[in-house]
This record gives sequence, structure tokens and C-alpha cells, in this order.
Amino acid sequence: MDQTKITPNDLVTLAHWMSGSFSNSKQAAESPKDYAHIHVAFRPLPSDFFAGIGLYSEQVYDYDLWSPYRQGVHRLVDFGDQIYIENYGLKNAMFYAGSTHDLNILKTITPDCIERRYNCSMVFKRDGDRFLGGVEPGNMCLIEKNGCQTYLDSYVELTETTWISLDKGMDVNTHQQVWGSTFGSLRFENARVLQMKSQQSYDISCLESKPAMLPPESQKKMQCWIRSRHLICSGNFFVFESVDYSTVERFSDCVATLGGTVISVDPVDKIWMGDHRQVILYRSKASLHTPHHDLKKYWIKYGSFRTRFDSQI
Repeated sequence: MDQTKITPNDLVTLAHWMSGSFSNSKQAAESPKDYAHIHVAFRPLPSDFFAGIGLYSEQVYDYDLWSPYRQGVHRLVDFGDQIYIENYGLKNAMFYAGSTHDLNILKTITPDCIERRYNCSMVFKRDGDRFLGGVEPGNMCLIEKNGCQTYLDSYVELTETTWISLDKGMDVNTHQQVWGSTFGSLRFENARVLQMKSQQSYDISCLESKPAMLPPESQKKMQCWIRSRHLICSGNFFVFESVDYSTVERFSDCVATLGGTVISVDPVDKIWMGDHRQVILYRSKASLHTPHHDLKKYWIKYGSFRTRFDSQI
């Protein structure tokens, strides 16, 4: 590995390569049982936020682009032969959900609404045409999962067009893996690359009809929505809620694939996202027929009586 001193250009290059949107759509399509479809996005913060280089990030599942399961603020610091990325959590993080999509929300993030995650910095070194990173030494980035105290073991490999990462939670006593992927690293491509690939195949895609979603894929998405409390069962109907209309359309596609019928789609409320923006909440009502009644059994076992947007929760 190249152990030469980090240059100011390396710091800027790392920030530049990180800034953007990444997706593991190819990996998820090839191995849908092993990998969920995930989007990772980084957006630059104003230079006076840290008096230097700072980024905001979100990680979201493809089925719910406006509800990140992980958010963070990151400060890039030159430490001579390596680059430290200090990680910060957000107080009331959901107030800032969608900041990677909407600059107006991003502007509401201020230094007084973040908290340093000590012992959880990532350390990067330049290695030719890539950066290699891992959590700082000491096994002190502690995360409690299901009553078990774990420490984070994290690996990242970043190039101009790809992001490869693997996060694992290791038991502090036994050093055995408790959470994280057991199938290998997540492999993301920069959205610019995916867009270019899409443009290159346009002459083929415009002649071929879009392949229909298969029932197993539709069933898996419906199960994900049940677990995330976007989808509930009400009597003989399924009720789906989301602030992302494209996700509502995906729900309709899933219902059709499973032989069901969408009865209605209505805007039912407005929800605050951050301090300065409201979004429309959509509700879709559908009926699924007997061949797929097992989804109701799945909902009884893993679901909720109210959606995540219900004010009574």
C-alpha cells in the first residue's frame, strides 16, 4: 500500500468522490435474497459549517426513499499520512430526512443539532486510484443491538465510480459477529455511472417492453413494507401509506403482480419534513385475493395495526 503523506488534493479528491449518490441495484437484482436494494447519498455542507470540509449522508431502502434508516454528518480532517472522517449523529434526525433530495431541508442542519460519535471516526488512506478506510482502532465504537453490546467493525473501499462497504457488529466479549451482512460486502455504483449505462442501453430498452415484476419479488417488497409499518391490514383490505408517490406506484405494481386490485389512492395529510417543508402523505387501499392470503398471516406476525405515519403511534 502507498504510505506517502496525504496531500491537500487527496482530501479534496476523497470529498469529491464521496459527494454523490450510490446504489447497489445490480447486486440486489442478482442476489435479491441476500441483498436489499439500498441507496447511499452524500451532500456537501457549507464550508463554514466546520470551517473546512463537511458532508451530510443518508442511507435508505429503495422501497422508501424519504425514510432513511441511517443519517450522519461527517467532518474530513487531514492527519498527515491519513484522513480522519469524524462522524456525528443528528438530534431529532427525522426532521432532516430527505436532505439529500432537497437543498432547503439540508440548509436547516446547523452545528448545534449534531452530536459527536466518539471513537467512531473512519480512517482513510490513499492507495493508488482508490481510498481504503476502516473504523479507528480500539474496538470502542459501541452499538447496542437487541440487548447485546457490540463494537463496530467497518471496511470501505472507494473509487471515483464505486463504493464497497461492509459493516459488522462484533460482541464485545466473544468477538463473534452479532449483526451485519453475512453474505459479503455491499457493492455500490455511483449514480452517474448507472445513468450512463442506462443511456447506453436506451436503444434496446426503447424497443423492449419493461419486464413484469415477478410474484416472489412483489411478495418480498410487501413484507418489507409490513415490517417498516408502511403497510397494514384493515379488515379484508391492505392499506399502504407513503410520502413518496413513486413508492405508491410500486405498491400498485406489486398488488397487480399478486393478482390483487388497487381500490383507491388519495392524498390524506401533510407532514413536516424538517422545519421548513411539508410533504403530502398518500394512502392506497387494495384488495388481495385468496391465493396470496399468506401476506395477512405475515402481517399478523410482524406487522402493526397503525402505519408509521399515524399520530397515535
